[in-house]
Amino acid sequence: MGTTEQELWHYLHPAHQDPVGPISGEQLRSMVAGNKISKRTLVWKEGMEGWEELGKVAALQRTERVPVDPKFLKKR
Repeated sequence: MGTTEQELWHYLHPAHQDPVGPISGEQLRSMVAGNKISKRTLVWKEGMEGWEELGKVAALQRTERVPVDPKFLKKR
């Protein structure tokens, strides 16, 4: 079964563990990048047997390379 960005996800709010969603995978990745949730946050979507850590769900991992701003690179 293929993964698309149209798949809708739910996550457990880190503070009170209430389910939040549905939201897109891209929104979840943006929340991780913005430190609103972590890769340890539990996520679920229809078809999954149970909640899993976001960082362990292959469908939510970026596969493309993200460009790095040169000012953040160490000078040698």
